[in-house]
Amino acid sequence: MVNAMIETFWLANRGRSYLSSMTVIPLPLTVGQVSDVLAVYPLPLNREWIDRAVFAIDDEYLNMVQDN
Repeated sequence: MVNAMIETFWLANRGRSYLSSMTVIPLPLTVGQVSDVLAVYPLPLNREWIDRAVFAIDDEYLNMVQDN
């Protein structure tokens, strides 16, 4: 199940929006982006757990990108 959560994050990440200014800044994933992935690749888990896991991974991803 952990791999499925990570895969869901990466699939949603492909649809991520970016803010373009002097530098390109990735915006946080939205519930809609996660919903779009789950509409095609459903998981047999409670949606609240999926959202918590995907958004926690996204927080780490955004922190990593901002540190670079």
